[in-house]
Amino acid sequence: MGADADVYLLMRLGTALNSSLDKSSVAIDRTLTIQDLLIETLLKVRAKTRGLVLLRPNRAQQEYKQKCGRRNVVLKARQLGITTYVAARFFVKTITQPVPPKYSRYTTSLHVDYPL
Repeated sequence: MGADADVYLLMRLGTALNSSLDKSSVAIDRTLTIQDLLIETLLKVRAKTRGLVLLRPNRAQQEYKQKCGRRNVVLKARQLGITTYVAARFFVKTITQPVPPKYSRYTTSLHVDYPL
């Protein structure tokens, strides 16, 4: 198993991001999609007091997920994390979708000013 296997798995998961997982295989009481699972297990955010922590959707983010459609307008209150959650969804969709050949010369880069 190496990078090729990881890429293959991500591409396979990308085709089923919005598929629900079987609740009997996951120890939670809410509907969980593959996209949710990837967000909650792979992505971290910097918490105000605890440093880097896994991104677990809060109540506002879960409500947004349930009500969002193809186009959404969010009247934002500060510090609810909607922007973070939307960015996480875009990121997971980006890393799990193949790049069309005409766009293969473009890359996405991330600049971080602090050590991970």
